[in-house]
Amino acid sequence: MGALLKPGDLVVDAGANIGNHSLYFAGIRGCKVVAFEPIPQTAKVLKHNIEINFLDELIELRNRALGATRGNAVLDAYDENNVGAARLTSRPGLHFEAKFVVSTLDEEFFSQTIRLLKVDVEGMDLEVLEGAQAIINRDRPIITCEAATETSRGRLLDWAAATGYTWVGTYCATATLILAPNEVDRRNDIELIRSAQARSSSLRTTDLEARLLRSNRYTERLHREALALNDELTLKLESLHQQVEGLEARMKDGIRRD
Repeated sequence: MGALLKPGDLVVDAGANIGNHSLYFAGIRGCKVVAFEPIPQTAKVLKHNIEINFLDELIELRNRALGATRGNAVLDAYDENNVGAARLTSRPGLHFEAKFVVSTLDEEFFSQTIRLLKVDVEGMDLEVLEGAQAIINRDRPIITCEAATETSRGRLLDWAAATGYTWVGTYCATATLILAPNEVDRRNDIELIRSAQARSSSLRTTDLEARLLRSNRYTERLHREALALNDELTLKLESLHQQVEGLEARMKDGIRRD
């Protein structure tokens, strides 16, 4: 995605977690970032990461959840050993038990046009996009959105087609789709993304081939060392066998003399 971004571009990171993407966008690409992270413990780590990397002026942290409509949510799943998998759920009528206020991107204020919208909110991804329909129609940002299942992928692609977006690539261990606007004047974005994806694929292939070569060389070395060790053990066993035979012969000779 770096090829599409230049210093000063605005990136919205919905589901920033501890800041892996936000830090890259701001620290490496020089972008302005608005990072949304609702879980207090996670947001605390994100804030610390922003500060120790001296990115306070580029990254704005908003400690709230996002969805399709304004409302309330509760924590549906949380594992302190995998905070990235924390999941919220929103239901009508949640009041006293609700721990999180849910906002929408359309209700949020942004000081400039959004260049890239990254969405990774553990199952509520499409809801975040639905709550950003007006700003997406206005700014037409590049969108990256997680689609962990075939069902969520299908729903996301249906939404993209209805919104005038094209799927142009996928990245990350958990499938994250890259969507670009269909407009003719944005074709260059599509070509840049596809070119970057091709280069990335080529680099991964080259890296894999290099790793396999190193692995093969290592295996060959282990095989040679095993053969050498086997030869050494064989010689030692033969020597030991000869010593035993000599000892037995001397014992027999001593018995005969007695």
